[in-house]
Amino acid sequence: MKHKLIYIIIAIIALPISLPAQNFSGNSPRKTGEQCSGPRNQKLTFNAIKAKKIAFFTEVLELTPREAEKFWPVYNEYWKKRISLHRQSLLDIKTLNDAASGNGEISDAQLMKLADKYYDDTEAETRFEREYFKKFTEVLPLRKAVRLFNTEEDFRRYLIRELRKK
Repeated sequence: MKHKLIYIIIAIIALPISLPAQNFSGNSPRKTGEQCSGPRNQKLTFNAIKAKKIAFFTEVLELTPREAEKFWPVYNEYWKKRISLHRQSLLDIKTLNDAASGNGEISDAQLMKLADKYYDDTEAETRFEREYFKKFTEVLPLRKAVRLFNTEEDFRRYLIRELRKK
């Protein structure tokens, strides 16, 4: 059940965000642990999650309207490609594990090729992250670009907490 919840969360936040930036009044949910908006029994819909992500990132990174205007198109592109690369790595590791757990149906050479493909795709993810970090530094001040990756993890934890409340 926990794995299904995690996959649902990843699928929901993996879709590109195209809503205009919103801002919360008061402290960020990350700092206060409070719910972003709406009543406690409000169902978290896809659009609500997109809005929460935009507001969360905007507030935590302290994006100005000008920065947000430049940042979101780059981030949406990044996120879409990142999910695609990550899904490929997950597929690679599943294929590798399935092949390794078979009863000798695959040769060691074939198994090594599958392992090499997994590591190649993992390295491609790392190169991709570096490439987009450079793009983020072109649209954001360096300190905000660096904080972006931690903000993603903070939002993921925040969203899991919110879903558990529901």
